[in-house]
Amino acid sequence: MQSPRVDFYLLESSNGRAKDMLACRLATKAFASDMKVYIRVSETSDAQRMDELLWTFKQNSFLPHAIAHADNNADQYPIQIGTDTEPPAGCDDFLIQMSGHNNSAASQFNRIAELVGPGDAEKQAGRERFRYYRQHGIEPDTHQVTL
Repeated sequence: MQSPRVDFYLLESSNGRAKDMLACRLATKAFASDMKVYIRVSETSDAQRMDELLWTFKQNSFLPHAIAHADNNADQYPIQIGTDTEPPAGCDDFLIQMSGHNNSAASQFNRIAELVGPGDAEKQAGRERFRYYRQHGIEPDTHQVTL
């Protein structure tokens, strides 16, 4: 398998929902392209928040999604949200990385979006993940985002 395309999205906004909204936008585009998406978050409460937001973030929009492993039918949804390092089975086209953890499963995805907030701790964690990819022969692209 070839190396994934990795994009770092550096958020300049201190708006607490900017990262969530960007994740929703990326998931919308990926779904429109028939990609299977895994949104990796840090905690169960983050997964629940994203689950609610994917229902309401845009009027007249529906993104079929589920919290991974929350029920026996989660694998039927093209967008899954979870805290696990390993993606759910069949959900390996696109990773939206919101958790800040190193992605040891990078080679399992075709595309990865690393979302980095404006805080110093998030920036430092983002730098570490950027170095991780480079050390593994992947040259990430970087995008400044203002929402």
